[in-house]
Parts: sequence; structure tokens; C-alpha cells
Amino acid sequence: MNRGRSFAELLEEPLLRDHTAAQYKAVLEAIELRKSDLNSYARTRNEQQFRNELRACRDFFKRIER
Repeated sequence: MNRGRSFAELLEEPLLRDHTAAQYKAVLEAIELRKSDLNSYARTRNEQQFRNELRACRDFFKRIER
């Protein structure tokens, strides 16, 4: 394996490809996440978390914002 190759390129090596194909779903999902745009993923997850917390704390905010 050469230095400077991308993570996705390394995963195409025959030994790694065979090894990763035999992994559990969570491992495969982690590999796909690592190959993705992590900044975009983080922005999306942060927005989801923000919206979930707003919903979960709706009653609290209604009481203190009077």
C-alpha cells in the first residue's frame, strides 16, 4: 500500500475489501461514515440534536419565556 492514498482507495485493496465485507453492520456503517463528508454529517447531526432538544424542552421554554 502506498502512502498518500485515500481511505476509500485503501479499502479497495483485495485483502481489506474481503475483510471489511465480513464485518458487522456497525463496522460497515462506521467505514461508510469515515468515507463521507464528516463536516456535512456533523452539521446535520447537530441540527437534528438541536431540533430534538427544542421539542423535548418545549414545556420548559414555555414556562420561562413568559
